[in-house]
Amino acid sequence: MIPPWFDMVLISLIGLAVGSFLNVCISRIPEEESVVKPRSRCPRCHNLIEWYDNIPVISYIILRARCRHCREKISVQYPLVEIGFVAMLLHLYHVFAQQGLSGHILFLAVGYYGILCACLLVATVIDLFHYIIPDEINIVGILIALAGAVAFPVLVGGSTIFDGFIHSAVGISAGFVLLRMVVWIGALIFRKDAMGLGDPKFLAMIGAFLGWKQVLLVIFLSSSLGALIGGLFVILFRKNKKDTVIPYGPFLALGAYISMLYGDDLIKWYFSLVQPNMQ
Repeated sequence: MIPPWFDMVLISLIGLAVGSFLNVCISRIPEEESVVKPRSRCPRCHNLIEWYDNIPVISYIILRARCRHCREKISVQYPLVEIGFVAMLLHLYHVFAQQGLSGHILFLAVGYYGILCACLLVATVIDLFHYIIPDEINIVGILIALAGAVAFPVLVGGSTIFDGFIHSAVGISAGFVLLRMVVWIGALIFRKDAMGLGDPKFLAMIGAFLGWKQVLLVIFLSSSLGALIGGLFVILFRKNKKDTVIPYGPFLALGAYISMLYGDDLIKWYFSLVQPNMQ
């Protein structure tokens, strides 16, 4: 029997490698550049980054956060994204193992929902810096979610291919339609767009993984977190409060992450509070 620590080391190594690729996506997708070619280069001197200077986290420390050739400072974003993604994967592994998953099903679940985590992380960073959530993230996420749900319906609580397809298809529809309605109502009330179309598409991608029930929870959590955290940010750090723009994508991502791991428990807890009052 393989010990849990070996699984965690393996997941960490894979997570660091994938996290490095996520940094490429974050830097290139907003510029509409290929994430495959060319090889990684320094944005200042354009020298190719050799493999030994491109080892996740370790190279950042060895180089002291500077390019080997021109000494341009390397953003702390790179190791933070790599470490953050590993932390998300290990958290998934821990929670799913606690829920009783084991063996290949456990690894399938970590891989499947790890892809959602990757989409959430990339979208969050891009939205924070560019105020957009690129369609590439949403489309790729939806296709993978659908394929995974159909191929392995047990991952979404189903038992047949049809169950998996319906789970994702209804989740996509619910995510897009519900948030699109919020955008439309907000535009009527405030006479300007409350958010872009990227957010409904992003929630559609989240719904493809989590299903329509979790979409409702994501909307509630993201709205609550956005009001609390966004409101505090505006009050504490922004002088011109009327024209402040706060991206909604990071709150959708945080709400999705919470729902993915603890959604069922939160829903059961809510109904346990409501049902006694309804009797």
